[in-house]
Amino acid sequence: YVSKPFHGTSLATTMDIAVSKHRTEQELRRQRGLLTTILGNMADAVIVTDEAGAVQFMNSIAEVLSGWSIAQAQNRPFHTVLPIRDLVSDLDVNDLVQDAILHQHNAAIPTGLHAMSQSKGYFPIEWDITLTPDGMRGCIATFRDIAARLSADAPSLICSSPFQNAIDHLLAASQEAAYPRQGFEWS
Repeated sequence: YVSKPFHGTSLATTMDIAVSKHRTEQELRRQRGLLTTILGNMADAVIVTDEAGAVQFMNSIAEVLSGWSIAQAQNRPFHTVLPIRDLVSDLDVNDLVQDAILHQHNAAIPTGLHAMSQSKGYFPIEWDITLTPDGMRGCIATFRDIAARLSADAPSLICSSPFQNAIDHLLAASQEAAYPRQGFEWS
């Protein structure tokens, strides 16, 4: 900013600094908008946390799956917004997001975990936790509901059932042919 009286060299320097600051702010707004657009349009749910593990951003899919709006979730701990549980052992899973941030490593996520939604209860998930780039000390959690895929795998087991029934029928017929009934029932 210019103070009176001003000199030509100080005015030029002040103008250069102001123009540079304006360009930097514009570029930052452009990059933030681009990042928000990319994360908002991903097919997976995305939650971005700060260095304390508090939610800073959620895309619309994360809002639907978690049952939290970004306004409700912002600045709350990740494990509060999306509790993770191992339903086989019936134990809550430690906060893997906080662990990744604390140890500065991408988290190895075990399979078979379920997330808790405010609106629909537990659902099976696949997910990844990646540290934010450039030492921002937060993380990005991407996850997806795999209930539909798991139920799509179930018909393959059901489809094998008619074949199993046919095999069982053929075996029973061959047993009966080889060993005709003589006053007792095959079980």
